[in-house]
Amino acid sequence: MAHEIEKHYDDEDIQRINLDRDIKLWKTEINFLVEELDFYVHFLNAKLIKQNTADELNDLHNKVKELAMITKEYSGKIIEFDHEAEGIIECDDLSCEVFFLNAHLRMKDELNAHLAVSRQLKTAIFEKLSKHISA
Repeated sequence: MAHEIEKHYDDEDIQRINLDRDIKLWKTEINFLVEELDFYVHFLNAKLIKQNTADELNDLHNKVKELAMITKEYSGKIIEFDHEAEGIIECDDLSCEVFFLNAHLRMKDELNAHLAVSRQLKTAIFEKLSKHISA
């Protein structure tokens, strides 16, 4: 596996590997979520869906559009964070490293919360659509 921890790595190398892995995962998750939410926006706006569900899905459609816009902003935030995280290499003292590690944890918590909101909305979509499919 690429970027496995080696015996000769010091703490800084290990921290950077973990940061890089998280950032790569975040980029993948957010990029997929952007595509997925765009699909839901178009799907919920389709004539067939609108004819059969009328106002019931309008609220969900608006929520998905809003979440899609927010998710696209996260894509930019992750890229910006990735560039900022390069600064940890320049750190000469513990307080500098702690600053970057805390920023990393805040970003991780923020993204996890965003993904939880996304899952809740998708669950609501599945429940609404399931009622119409089985009806």
